[in-house]
Order: sequence, then structure tokens, then C-alpha cells
Amino acid sequence: MIDPQDQGRSIRRRTVLGGGLAALGAVALPGGIASGAPGAAPEVAAAWVDPPNGYPEWNNNIGIFEVNSEPPHATSMPYADLQQALDADRTTSPYRLDLTGTWRFKHVAKPADRDLNFHRTDVDDTAWPTIPVPANWQQHGYDFPIYTNFTYPWWGANGQNENAQPPFAPTRFNPVGQYRRRFDLPAAWQGRRVHLHFEGVKSGFYLWVNGTKVGYREGSYTPAEFDVTDYVRAGSNLVAVEVYRFPDGDWMEDQDMIRLSGIFRPVFLYSVPAVHLRDFTLTTPLRDNYTNADLAVKVAVRTAARSSRGRTRWRSSSTTPTGRPSGRRPCGYR
Repeated sequence: MIDPQDQGRSIRRRTVLGGGLAALGAVALPGGIASGAPGAAPEVAAAWVDPPNGYPEWNNNIGIFEVNSEPPHATSMPYADLQQALDADRTTSPYRLDLTGTWRFKHVAKPADRDLNFHRTDVDDTAWPTIPVPANWQQHGYDFPIYTNFTYPWWGANGQNENAQPPFAPTRFNPVGQYRRRFDLPAAWQGRRVHLHFEGVKSGFYLWVNGTKVGYREGSYTPAEFDVTDYVRAGSNLVAVEVYRFPDGDWMEDQDMIRLSGIFRPVFLYSVPAVHLRDFTLTTPLRDNYTNADLAVKVAVRTAARSSRGRTRWRSSSTTPTGRPSGRRPCGYR
């Protein structure tokens, strides 16, 4: 099937309404990596729209858990050839760029003290401290771990007795970590879609690329992914991430655990062609009195290029445990 997201990339704001999800608007963005000389700003067609109640996404907007992030999909990675795919080492793909390692880092104890300009491309961060990614910032000398069982970690002395109540997040003690990292976009990725993938960030975070705000995400123990094609450029690029320790979504996490913060799982970029497999589902329905099974493959194909719309053909294949091909089946979808 053709993914419904193919009808143009959009900024999506979703809210929980009676246990379901509802889209609250969309703004189309053009596709393709911005062209021009290195250092030229990418052409971005949409401005950030703040929540209508006057509060930021992380506070008193408990129904907003993401802005402009990609829908969930099965774990996958594009490869250069079949042998790479059979080797199944996602880190070796030429279409993956790892952003783990050393990032520039600022930390403050409350949102009011954060640097409002930290994401700008003209900021000189050479004197900033550094922190490894992935890591919890409490393990590198910033604020402190909090263990709680059935009380919220920002109540009482931990939260300077502000005792915030839902849907409000704490503001007296709510540490913010600001991260910066530069990367060079591989020349071979020109003309491909570029996605930025976070395996885990605790807890709510904003993303900027080359000084432009791209998205927001909560859901700290699930991956977050953004299509940054319209924000990156040839040559050097800047990614900036602002992490809030206690967004309003943390009201959903009253459980027995040690509370830590930061970009605590790997971060990487990967690129896909304009027409690509966005998602897939594998099932093995049993038959013949449970002695045999069929392999059923359902795929969602994304077509980002207008010139590529129409019938899309794909081919699936399976291998034996020794790596020998065991069968191929071509299919076509509109």
C-alpha cells in the first residue's frame, strides 16, 4: 500500500481525546535537501506554531506529546546491497551516520534560567562543557538521581515545595539540558530523504536543525524520529536538543524507579530514497493442523517524490538459516 503520509510532509500536533488520537492541523513542507553553497540556510516553508493556551508544549499541555515527529514503524535500515542486509549490522550501512559521542552541553536547574539562544548557528560553544551521548547527565555531575515509589519526584523537598498539580509541570526545580553537535552530511545522500532518530531521551525534548525548530517529543522510553530533509544542507550542519527533566507527560510515570535524565540512548541519522519502504508487518499464520505456516508480508511504501506516484513494485525474499535464498515473491501496490 502507499503510505497516507505521502500526501506531503506536514507538521502534526496530536492530542489525547477520550483515549484516541486526533490531528489538529497540518502545514505542508517541500521535499528535498536544500541546495546551494555550504553554509546557505535551507528553505523551510513553515513556522513553528505555539500551543493556543499560551503555555509551552511541556507544561499545561498534557495532551500534546509530539509535534512533527514521524509515526512509529518497524525497526529497519537501508543498505547498499543484499550482502550488507544479510549481514544485518545496521551500523555499517553507508546510509547511516552515527551521532553518538561528544556533544556540547549546558545545564540549568529550572526552565526560566535556560539559554534562549543556545540553538542559534552563530553561538560560539567552544567554551561549553562536553558530555557523552548516550548518557544520563546525573552520572556526569549535574543535579541528582531521584528514587521514588508512589510519590512524584518533584513534590516536597525534591521540588522546592512547589508541589505542582496536573496538568502543570514543576518550574522551581525542573532541570533543562541543552545539547549541541555538528555533523557533515554525506555527499552521497543528496536527493534522498534524511531522518534523525533518537532511541531514547528522558524526558520531553525540542529539536532544532541549523537554527530552525523542527519538532517536540515526549515518550522517553520509545524512539523518536524526525524527517529533517528540509532543514539539512550540504556540508556542515548543527543539531541542537533541549531536554526537560519533568514535562507534564511525567504525570503518567508514577512508578517505582530511579529517575535519571538526558539523551540516554544512541542518536543517528539515516537516509532513504524518495520511494522507500516506510513500514512492514510480518505474520506467520499456521495451517495443516499447526504443522506448517505461511509467511505473510504487509508493507507501507512512502512516495515522497511527486514524479514517482503511481504503481510501486517491490520484491520480498527469504533465506534459509545458512543464508541460501528460499523464495521470492513480487507484489504491486497503488
